[in-house]
Amino acid sequence: MRPSLVSTFAFVNPIVALLLGYLRLGEQLSLLAMLACGITLGGVVLIIFGRH
Repeated sequence: MRPSLVSTFAFVNPIVALLLGYLRLGEQLSLLAMLACGITLGGVVLIIFGRH
């Protein structure tokens, strides 16, 4: 596997932690945090499905 693909977990783990905190613990998720999650996930998608 390409190192760029394998390293995407480092970007996705904080997003999962934010979402779990929001869903399970009732923590607040600000608009800025949601925007940052979307941008990060967009970057991960580009890495995974980008040109080979």
